[in-house]
Amino acid sequence: MVLFGSFLTWGVVAFALLRRRDRAVGRTAISPSWSATALALGVGVAAWFVFARWLHPMWIGVPVFPGG
Repeated sequence: MVLFGSFLTWGVVAFALLRRRDRAVGRTAISPSWSATALALGVGVAAWFVFARWLHPMWIGVPVFPGG
C-alpha cells in the first residue's frame, strides 16, 4: 500500500504541477480536457479492480480483499 500509494501521490502531484506549468507558458491546446482525464482515471480504477479482485488471486495466489 505504501509503495503504490506513493506512486499514486507522485503521479497526481506531477500531473498537477505540469498542468500549472503549461498554463503559465500558454500551452493549453496540448493538455487533455478534464473529461479525458476522468475517463483515463475511470479506466485505470476499473483495471485495478479487475486485477485486485480476480487476477491477483489467480496469478499470485493470495486474495487482496478479505473473504475472496
